[in-house]
Amino acid sequence: MDAPSQESVAQSAPAAHVDEFARMAQEDPATYETALASPDAALREEAVHAEIAAIEENATWQLARLPKGREALTCKLVFKRKYAADGTDARHKVRIVVPGYKQRYGVDFEETYAPVVDFEVVTLILAYYVARGARIELVDFVNAFLNGEIEEEVYIRLPPPLDPNGHVYKLLKSLYGLRQSPRNWFKKLHGALLELGFVALATADCVFVKVDGGDKVVVMVYVDDLVIVSNNDVVVEETKRNLGEKFGITDFGALRYFLGIKFDRSPRQKTID
Repeated sequence: MDAPSQESVAQSAPAAHVDEFARMAQEDPATYETALASPDAALREEAVHAEIAAIEENATWQLARLPKGREALTCKLVFKRKYAADGTDARHKVRIVVPGYKQRYGVDFEETYAPVVDFEVVTLILAYYVARGARIELVDFVNAFLNGEIEEEVYIRLPPPLDPNGHVYKLLKSLYGLRQSPRNWFKKLHGALLELGFVALATADCVFVKVDGGDKVVVMVYVDDLVIVSNNDVVVEETKRNLGEKFGITDFGALRYFLGIKFDRSPRQKTID
């Protein structure tokens, strides 16, 4: 098989939105009090309730007594407008974030490495399958890190506005900000893909392949984004359905943006620009 020409995949970063992103980022409130004083306070507060509901539904923590000699990490609320990949305004988001910089190696974290797919691998795979008219779709995992199982004992306190009494909680699953969260999430997703019959490529940890009869599907993972590639529409839909049964996902349909790159596909010429 001849190596596909990377000329069929051209990259164009959405530079036009850079200044706009920077301006919008400055508008995100730094504190809960500031968020409630903002013009869109109702939407911000709704986002807080949605985040807490997702965490509680996921059984992320439980009340606990702080063991002697241990420190509870006080979390903070991080507010963000969640923009679509093309820079348009989408929705308000909030995360309860652990101050990972206060974690101590060997106490509440150890291994932290989590692989991500290389851009060169993405371009090679896309170039090969675009030239063959394959279907290429993108899904995003909702609250991905909250799915990761945690192995170490980590104790936290919620942001004071959410728990003025300063109760201590023991984490049962990962939270954003934890040093090991990316690794825990990838481990969880890796196991789920293996259960679905995928095999990880030996030369690319974040590329998985599944062959069923004459049908092949390839998935590429970058943190909480996953690209699905196949010549069979039924296989693509089946893959999305199976993943959706294990995790919450957002289906973005045909690939348009990935790794900060905009993809414009030309089916007739079988290229991506």
